[in-house]
Amino acid sequence: MNTRGAGIVVQSELLSLLHNSSAAPLPVTHCRVRRYLDSAGGDGQVQPAPQQFTSWEAIYATLKAAFPADRYHMGAALSEVSLLDGKIAAEIEGHGQISADLLVCADGAQSPSRRRLLPQVRSDYAGYVAWRGVLDEADTPHELKSFFDDALLSPKPVRAVTFWSILFRVKAPTPRRASGA
Repeated sequence: MNTRGAGIVVQSELLSLLHNSSAAPLPVTHCRVRRYLDSAGGDGQVQPAPQQFTSWEAIYATLKAAFPADRYHMGAALSEVSLLDGKIAAEIEGHGQISADLLVCADGAQSPSRRRLLPQVRSDYAGYVAWRGVLDEADTPHELKSFFDDALLSPKPVRAVTFWSILFRVKAPTPRRASGA
């Protein structure tokens, strides 16, 4: 997981899960408005739209900190899975056999566990490519910072375009600069 970036809208169900699990507060950023950019230039329209955002890395770190360490087997390969007396029996390399009500296999987009458990399911191209650019706040002109402050930016839909650009400012707790800068 990479710590740069955000973009996951925080849902009330996630906050309830974290609260009920006695997890630490989830790191978030927020906006108060949504700005619809004008394709001809200019600021476009502004609509009140308060939302909170987080990142996959922040969700992962918060959940992992609340989860018992002895039940999390990072980097361990799943070698066998079966049902035994109504429970899942899983053989985990380096940990032996475990028994559980729920087994979560988080082993990536080309998941060996998914291929083992659901061999008929194949990866399929979703029809889009994600690209992210990051501008260091220290190098950002004041006018641009003000424009992004407390706002989520979206282009106005133009024809049947399948490209979207969503931009928002991520406020880091402390300024970070690339090494050597």
